[in-house]
Parts: sequence; C-alpha cells; structure tokens
Amino acid sequence: MIDVLIYIYFVVCETSSWQGTLGKHLLGMRVVTERYHTLTPAQAMWRFTWKYLSAFVFFLGFLWVIFDPKKQGWHDKLAGTYVIEI
Repeated sequence: MIDVLIYIYFVVCETSSWQGTLGKHLLGMRVVTERYHTLTPAQAMWRFTWKYLSAFVFFLGFLWVIFDPKKQGWHDKLAGTYVIEI
C-alpha cells in the first residue's frame, strides 16, 4: 500500500506546477521534458518506474549522472526527462 502512495506522490508532484517533489521544489529544481515542458502523467509514471532499473544494479543508474554530459540518470534517459535548476 505504501508503494502505491509513493508512486502517486511522485506522479502528482512531477505533473504539478512545481514540476517535482517537495525536495526538488525546496532546492530550486524541476523535472522537465526534452522541450522543457511539464511532464504528462504517463511520462511521470514511466520515469518513476525506470527508477527501479537505476537502483537495481548497485544504484549505478543514479551515479551515472556524475559522468553523463547531460546530467541524466538512466531513468531520465529512458523517460526522456531532465532535472534542471531554476
């Protein structure tokens, strides 16, 4: 049940005017599409789902941000999204 609530939280936050979770909002960051638009619910659902892949192999999908020129994790690459600073 808690997994479903977390899933809903991420999807609702990333498709809202905040364009990210409370933490991203407080840090001045947003999740956007490749054209800097707000995510659709489907894009936010895929982004969240792909986070499991990013975490699966020793969190390498998240660490990939350090080496990627576009600063995208695996889940962002697969979902076609970016995290930007505002």
